[in-house]
Amino acid sequence: MSSKQHCVKLNDGHLIPALGFGTYKPKEGSHQHLTVDVYQN
Repeated sequence: MSSKQHCVKLNDGHLIPALGFGTYKPKEGSHQHLTVDVYQN
């Protein structure tokens, strides 16, 4: 498989790798603390 198959072409013509790390559902209420931690750091 070619590495270009896993890339996204930007408006300026450059290619960047398409990475998929996925998502998950956080425990109830934990996402609020995570959001605050991210903005404070």
